[in-house]
Amino acid sequence: MYKVKIEYDFFDDLNNISEYIFRSTFSKTITKNLSNEILKTLLVLNLFPLMYELKYKNFRCITIKSYSIFYIVNENKKEVYVYRIFWQSQDFKEYI
Repeated sequence: MYKVKIEYDFFDDLNNISEYIFRSTFSKTITKNLSNEILKTLLVLNLFPLMYELKYKNFRCITIKSYSIFYIVNENKKEVYVYRIFWQSQDFKEYI
């Protein structure tokens, strides 16, 4: 089993996404459902961290709806570092 470590920038990104979704939809339910879906997906990483594709350098990518989550797996330490979440059309390379 791997230990999943979520970086501060990820939470900041998720907060910004949630605010945007809420401002766009005025729906707490839609906003909460997306956040929950994202967080539930991260729980899978402790068992199957290599199941998602390598996207850029040593970053793996999870796609959920219109968003991409970037993370790195450290096999030696059995740790997963979740770094950022971006809108899919965003140029992620300048941020990671």
